[in-house]
Amino acid sequence: MAMQKSKSTAVLFLIGAFLAGGALGFTADRMLQRDKGASHGGRESMSARVARELSLSAEQRKSFDSLMERRREQIRAVYRPIRPQLDSLDKVGRGISDSAHAQVRRILNPDQQLKWDAMRDRAHKNFEASRKRFNDRR
Repeated sequence: MAMQKSKSTAVLFLIGAFLAGGALGFTADRMLQRDKGASHGGRESMSARVARELSLSAEQRKSFDSLMERRREQIRAVYRPIRPQLDSLDKVGRGISDSAHAQVRRILNPDQQLKWDAMRDRAHKNFEASRKRFNDRR
């Protein structure tokens, strides 16, 4: 009984961590997307939305875009020195995620394993697409 409760707790924790990671990745991607160009689904960029909602003149829009570009450069400058540490943490996180995925697979039946693997594949594809968009802007 205690073993089953431990497994259930572990599975719930892993699923929670998986969902939290997905939510964090989605949120980070949205924050990165909002400043530069149109994002997925043809949504308007933050810059275009601000220009429209504030009825900015062409001159104001140019100044606004320039200010936002400087802001992006400043943020990049802040992250540049710690990028190696972030990459290292990413590798550690992937190892933890791989281990958790394997542990969850062991408690699933074959049909559930296929679905679990497909869920992970979708999450990886979405994450890699987000990472590519972010890296393309750097």
